[in-house]
Amino acid sequence: MVPIAFTSDHIETLFELDIEYGKVAHDAGISQYMRAEALNDHPPFIDALATIVKEHIDAGFPTSPQLLLPDPGAESAQTVTTRKWIAAQAARQAERK
Repeated sequence: MVPIAFTSDHIETLFELDIEYGKVAHDAGISQYMRAEALNDHPPFIDALATIVKEHIDAGFPTSPQLLLPDPGAESAQTVTTRKWIAAQAARQAERK
């Protein structure tokens, strides 16, 4: 099992994948059920994160433009408010240049 949606091992991955799904696999007759460790603090992963952060800071836009994209599903009022706040912060950052 390779949990590609998770970048770090935490209680959710450890409990759900190791214990709950481990039992499902065992009950289904799967004798070799293992979970790959998440990226956690693996140096190349941390280097990649640091590079992304530096690129955003150097560009004067500390958040990803993807945060401003609308959700293809129904957005909650809180999500709309958060997106507006992020857009306002980005605009304020652009004005400082």
